[in-house]
Amino acid sequence: MRTPSRHLTAAAIFLLYGGVIAAAAAEDQGRSEPDQALISSYESIRQAFRLRQVSPLSPILPGAGKVYLSVKMITSEPGYYSRDQMEALLRQAFSTIQTVRFHINIDLDSAGRAERSVAVCPAIWSYTSKGVRGDLNLRFLLNKQQDRWMLAEIRETR
Repeated sequence: MRTPSRHLTAAAIFLLYGGVIAAAAAEDQGRSEPDQALISSYESIRQAFRLRQVSPLSPILPGAGKVYLSVKMITSEPGYYSRDQMEALLRQAFSTIQTVRFHINIDLDSAGRAERSVAVCPAIWSYTSKGVRGDLNLRFLLNKQQDRWMLAEIRETR
């Protein structure tokens, strides 16, 4: 035979659990889904550096504009480079540099992400070149153009 206190305890647990689920659902409704175009651009960068191939970057390299590049392992001259120049520089760098590890971050939780037009993706590129292992801190800057995220900058950071 059950006592009334057990029924009340079970009912309280049920109501508490139901309230937690309702609160979580309400919180999720306030968040928008991550920008799939931004995630795709982020994945393009990640694949290019991990696989040492330029082709994954092709969809995010601007056709008409230029990309600012300031990474000594890729070019000794920082500056703005066209799509063709970027592909040639990266192809040359990837042919002589072995990627040990490439880790890139992206901030998907920033406020106002639906309205933002710039995304910064910090990265660490661990590599070997001419038998020497090194690590580079990089920053990739992506600009939103219509519904696509295009590469605007690759910069070496400290």
